[in-house]
Amino acid sequence: TNKTEYDNAWATMKAADGVLVPGGFGVRGVEGKILAANYARTSKTPYLGVCLGMQCAVIEWARNMCGLKDANSTEFDEHSANPVIIFMPEINPNQMGGTMRLGERPTVLKDYEGYPSTLATTLYGNVTQVDERHRHRYEVNPERVPLMEEKGMLFTGVDDRNQRMEIIELKEEDHPFYLGCQYHPEFKTVVGKPSPPFYGFILASSGQFRGVGKPLPSTDRFRDLLTSPAAKNMGSKRDSSSSSSSSSSGSSAKRARRS
Repeated sequence: TNKTEYDNAWATMKAADGVLVPGGFGVRGVEGKILAANYARTSKTPYLGVCLGMQCAVIEWARNMCGLKDANSTEFDEHSANPVIIFMPEINPNQMGGTMRLGERPTVLKDYEGYPSTLATTLYGNVTQVDERHRHRYEVNPERVPLMEEKGMLFTGVDDRNQRMEIIELKEEDHPFYLGCQYHPEFKTVVGKPSPPFYGFILASSGQFRGVGKPLPSTDRFRDLLTSPAAKNMGSKRDSSSSSSSSSSGSSAKRARRS
């Protein structure tokens, strides 16, 4: 690795107000993502891990807080002695195609004794179930969950059969905002109505998250902005610019056909 590039990458990381590790496939760059999860955790920088990003947070926790130094995913090391992320057992690993867990599925938000609210219930507004869209083949190994819970990680969202881990977080006294979700909340984000995990992450990264159990600022301001005179004026300008561009393109095409 080029040292200058390495140093620059870490400088960029340390200058960030929040760390988001998104979904992905394959081993390329994974150790860097695990280091990013570690940096966010130990520096108390807001963290959001989506799909693979959640799995990286689980691997980091297992390695550094549970003493499983060789913890890994079987996606990256199929012979790992401590697989904390595994291929979903009902899927045939030798079959190509049609092997992903896809679509909208329920996630049940769990209570933990001594914690009247969790980060997950705070973000989603104290509901008991949310429906989010999925796209993955690997999941948290349920056999390793008790050890990780014993060391302080909270698994606050599970599937409706209580078999799959859907949401992980850290206690507020350990970290102000550290969340991972197996599903893809970005798939249900719409203009003016941001996905709760992303909205909370942006709030935390900008110093506006009020804390676990406290209501989030209303998203009405986004709708107000979208319907404001300034927004309408910008939309009119875009429409006008688009029409002019289309007209110009049409004229150019006509000239090209005549020539």
